[in-house]
Amino acid sequence: MSRFARRGAVLAALVIILLMAGAAGAAAHPLGNFTVNTASGLRVGPDRLDVDYVVDMAEIPTFQTRQAIDTDHDDRVAGAEADRWRARECPRLAAGLQTTAGARAVRLTVAGSALSFPEGVGGLPTLRLECALSAPLPAAGRSLTYADGNLQGRVGWREITAVGDRVTLDAADVPSTSPSARLTSYPQDQLTSPLSQRTATLRYHPAAPRPLPQPPPRRRAGTRPPAARPPGGGA
Repeated sequence: MSRFARRGAVLAALVIILLMAGAAGAAAHPLGNFTVNTASGLRVGPDRLDVDYVVDMAEIPTFQTRQAIDTDHDDRVAGAEADRWRARECPRLAAGLQTTAGARAVRLTVAGSALSFPEGVGGLPTLRLECALSAPLPAAGRSLTYADGNLQGRVGWREITAVGDRVTLDAADVPSTSPSARLTSYPQDQLTSPLSQRTATLRYHPAAPRPLPQPPPRRRAGTRPPAARPPGGGA
């Protein structure tokens, strides 16, 4: 049997396992075994934007993606294979994010990444990719727009949050906290109609600096601290 035929047979068996698990009431991916879900956590600073970009793949797309990662076809994802895939995938995802500060386009670059395979239904793996992205912001910038153009046409959860870091957000059309805890705990009342937030618009200004603590008063040279009163308060 050829490698491609074997993969097709494994995929068919995987689908049957998932269907049987669903019929038996086993815990499948809460949004469905075919979904690919994303979350963008924006942190806006006076001169820097950081984006915590997370991808959560259910069992079926994880199986397909692992075949691409497993370049030596030994049915295992070794450290070097995972490193090479992360080094390709995070820049590709960053290129699909359109960001402007004021009227100026901002280019996000990769500062770090992590790849893991949390256990899903029937012991089958899911995939979690975390990309730490960043970009400098112009000093005169007071507004920011962000759009996630990745995974168009794929079914899944799309989430954006935003917080200020030494800046005050005057207006934001996205929440400050993740409703899914960064794609780890999806709200039960939104499973049949997943969140689809692909854009964010923010206005901000630098936060006022905190006042420095005042030093204690200094005694003049040659003076002594007042003498303690004797017990009883006598003069």
